[in-house]
Formats: sequence, structure tokens, C-alpha cells
Amino acid sequence: MFRKTHYLVDDHPDNNSIPRRLLEEGGATVITALSTGEVIRVLRQRRNTVHLIISDMERGDDQLAGLRVLEYLHNAAIKAPAIIYSDNPIADACREEIRRLGGIGPILGPKSLIERVSCLFGSNHGDVKN
Repeated sequence: MFRKTHYLVDDHPDNNSIPRRLLEEGGATVITALSTGEVIRVLRQRRNTVHLIISDMERGDDQLAGLRVLEYLHNAAIKAPAIIYSDNPIADACREEIRRLGGIGPILGPKSLIERVSCLFGSNHGDVKN
């Protein structure tokens, strides 16, 4: 269904087992990056093969790590959509900055995430449960 390469950026990848499974069931290749630096290294090498970046907002001591990913994408003119997938109140407070940098979100919950991905890639995944 999604047949794209998606990067999940999260220092706690187990938190994303449901959305990861749903994306994979939809046909996506999902690769996990544990840090901002890791996803930036991948983007430098494979900028044309990354179709979507899904990032949490906070990693380690960096409460704005998700914005760092968006800043890199914006400054490097990488057109892959980026979603901030987080229930962190900081993400909600940064909603305008997320949009200014070309990001989407924050998105809460696996169902909302899959619905947004479906909209981005023209797929229908209506059977998703939270």
C-alpha cells in the first residue's frame, strides 16, 4: 500500500511498534534511526530514496530534537515530508515552528499517524485501530 521507505527517528523505538507494524503491513520499508545525527547521515547519502521521516520531538537531553531534523530538511532543501509524532507538550507548543519548517504535526496516536501517511501517499488504510 505505501511501498515507500520511511524513517522513524526515536531513541525509544519500542514506543513505535504499532505504527511500525501498520506501515510495514501497508508495504512500507521502515528503518529506525535512534538519533538526529543518524538520520542526517542517512539523508546526506540517500536523500532521493527517503520518502517520509517520522520523528519524535524529544531525544535524550534535547527537547527540540524533532525540530533539528526539520531544520536540516529545510536547510538542505530535502522535499520528503516529515511528521512530528509525539504527545510531548513541547511538540504542541512548537506547532507553528513545525509548520514554518515544512513539517506536519504534532500527530498523536497510531491511527492519526497512519491516516496522515495515507493522505500523503494516496492510500486508504481505514481499518487502523488505536
